[in-house]
Amino acid sequence: MSELLSLSIAETEEFLSSMVTNGTVEAKTDRLEGVVNFNKKKNPNDMLNEWAHNISELMGLVQKTTHLINKEEMVHKHMLGLSVKDNE
Repeated sequence: MSELLSLSIAETEEFLSSMVTNGTVEAKTDRLEGVVNFNKKKNPNDMLNEWAHNISELMGLVQKTTHLINKEEMVHKHMLGLSVKDNE
């Protein structure tokens, strides 16, 4: 980021800190790694809606998987029934 702004690391850190402090951007700095993570706080309602959507998708996948397992079991039982009758 310092290279992009043509500033020293100290100047960049001070500039970024002032922007975070006054609320212009939301970011966390990892000084050891020299990495800045920009993040945006989500509205709690948006977070809940996203969570509910993800849970809905997960439950749909569980339901589909359960259906396919039951279908396989029924086919397997039917095939076992036919092979037992064929052997008699």
